Parts: sequence; C-alpha cells; structure tokens
Amino acid sequence: MNFRNGLKNTSIISIISYLIKVIILFLLFRAHELEGDRICRSFKDLFYWPDGVCVDMLIVYSTLCVGVMLALDELLFWIKCSTKVRRTSGSKKRKKQPRINEMRRAEQIVDQNDLNDEFDYEQRAKQYIPTEPKYSFERVILPQDIMDTIREAVGMCECANKVFEEWGVYEIQPNPSTAINFWGPPGTGKTMAAEAIAGKLGKKIMKVSYADVVSKYHGEGTKMMKAVFKAASNADAVLFFDEADSLLAKRLTDITQAAEQAINSMRSQLLICLEEFRGIVIFATNLVENYDQAFLNRMINVEFKKPDAATRKAIWDVHIISPVDGKRHQLNIPLGRNVDTKELSEKYEIVGREIRNAVVSACISAASAGRNMVAQEDLISACEKIVQEKKSLAKVKGSTVWKGDLYYGNE
Repeated sequence: MNFRNGLKNTSIISIISYLIKVIILFLLFRAHELEGDRICRSFKDLFYWPDGVCVDMLIVYSTLCVGVMLALDELLFWIKCSTKVRRTSGSKKRKKQPRINEMRRAEQIVDQNDLNDEFDYEQRAKQYIPTEPKYSFERVILPQDIMDTIREAVGMCECANKVFEEWGVYEIQPNPSTAINFWGPPGTGKTMAAEAIAGKLGKKIMKVSYADVVSKYHGEGTKMMKAVFKAASNADAVLFFDEADSLLAKRLTDITQAAEQAINSMRSQLLICLEEFRGIVIFATNLVENYDQAFLNRMINVEFKKPDAATRKAIWDVHIISPVDGKRHQLNIPLGRNVDTKELSEKYEIVGREIRNAVVSACISAASAGRNMVAQEDLISACEKIVQEKKSLAKVKGSTVWKGDLYYGNE
C-alpha cells in the first residue's frame, strides 16, 4: 500500500466512523426523551422499522453500533501507523539518494575547479617567456669577496643533484631553492651578475618587474605571482626580479582599501612560492632598507659596493678589449696608443654602468668626427660628461645621489 492509497482509505474510514458516532448519539438522545409506544412510533416514523421495536432492542442495536465504532477506530489507528512507517522509510530512501548525488556533484565541482585553476595558471604562465643571458660569467668584474659569495651560490645550484638526490637531503628540505638578494648602489653590476649566473648554470633567465605581477584587483596578484614561478619551473630558468624593493617591501598594517589588501596577499603568496620553488631566484634592489624582514631571512644577501681603483681598471679593460678565453667575441674597438685605463680608473670614481656608457659615448664621438680610432681624449671627455651630469642632478632640490655606501638627499 503506497502513501496515496493509505491516505484515501484512511479518509473513507474516518468519515464512516464519524457518521456512525453521530447516528448513535442521535438515537441515544431520542431514546432519552421518548417513552413506550412513543419510542416505537417515533422510530417507525423515522426509519420505518417494523412494529414491536422497543427500548431493549434500541439498547442492543446501540451497543452493537458502539462495538463496530470501536473496531473501526482500532482499524483506523492501525492503518495510520502502518502508513506513517512506510512513508518515513520511503522518505529516508528518497532523501539518502539525493544527498549522495549532491555530495558527488560537490566533489565533481571541486575537482573541476582544481582543473580550471591549474589550466588558468598554465595559461598565465605562457605570457612569461625566458630569454638567453646576455653576459657571460667571465665579464663580471666584482671585488673578490662578492665574487666568492656568488660562486658559492652557484656551487649550491651545481651540486644540488648530488646533495639532495644522492645524499637524500630532500627528506629534510623537500623544496631546495636558492634565493639571492643583490643590493647596493645603482650601476654596480647587479643585473649583469644575475644574467652571468644564468649563463654559468646553462639556464635561461626570466626577468620579472613589479608591473608584471601586481594588480589592484584582489586575487589577481597572487595568481600572477604563482604563474611566474610556474613559468620559471616549467622552463627550468633562473627567476630574476629587478627593482625588487617594490615587491618585497614591508607588508601594510593599516589597510583601508582593497588594493592594499591585494598587495599584501601578493607578498604573502611570494613568500609561499619561495618556500615551494625548486630553483634559483635572484632579487636586485637599490633600497634594501625597504625590504620586509621575512624576505631578508630567506635569502643570501650580497652587497654590491662601488668599485675601487683596481676593480675599475679591470672593468675598463673588459669593456674595451675582448678577453682571451678561447671564445669568439665581437668586440673590436680600434684604440689609440695613448689609451690608458689605469689613468681613467684612478681619476674617475665611477661605477660599472657609467664606465660602459663612457665607452659607448667615446666610440660614437670618434665615429661622428670621422675618425677611425678611439683616443684617450674621447674617453676622458665621456667621463667628464658623466661627472658633470651627476653634479647637476645633485643640485636639484629633493634629488638623491649615491655617495659612498649611502644616499644623500639635497634638501
């Protein structure tokens, strides 16, 4: 018996039971009011009963009706209980199946979201393309202590397979990575050193700037940051963040806008990526004092100082004369006999980038004058221009110039 049939039968029996109760009550009420022949005549008039009906027969019939009524009540109660039990058990079965289906649908949605996120990261990672390093390790001229630190970092990457795979150090460091922070005055060779490290390791370099990963929309910055590391991992490239102080700055505490919260989330995601990344990450900055301490504690910090006279001479030499290392080089500057790099290095306290700019300027000046050779005077003139430009900038109100190891502002 299903729920609908049970409900239908219950309704019919209830109606019959109530009708019988009403009739019995009516008969008993009339029996109380009538006496003798009036009772017989009244019942005869009402129901056309035969003559001879008396009060005894009325009582007998009434008792019989009450018994039938009680029996119907018992039957009604049994049908109600039986129908309720079946309806409850049926509803449990019906509810259980949809619940299982909902759980399965929820699991499918979660799995699909994971696939969508993975696909999204893969698509985003495609926009970050590594390039071949432009400088070789032999062209990097730095003080000996800085070179030793860089060689140590390179050595950690070169022997990573032996240490982590053969010696099983993966068990205590599942995600071996080398994060290096180059900091110091501008033009001291930080970017050049990063490219040279990539060339030394036989890897490409992936350069990333602040604009590549930051978004004012909440959640976008974290996705782009994760995509950057994924792209570097897929390409097995050295990841290089230039002007990293904008990325690694102290996290904001007094947040009033959604954009500030987005930047904090991006920086937190960067910390997570550094922990999980297997490879080498290099940061470069002129303003290391702006770094969040959490980043400094996770990196090898290498200070790039202004070169001394001996280092400057080596930089001059490597920029005007091709090194003798058995490799083919295209550098072929025709130099006059009076070119003296020792004099230039002692007279002008300029950094590597400024030396390179001076060489380029001297070559253009000689070629523009119709001469086929670069003389000492061309190099001196280029250096004087650079020094004069620095003095002019230092006079500008509010400007900053690098003097020694610190910035001094002309307020």
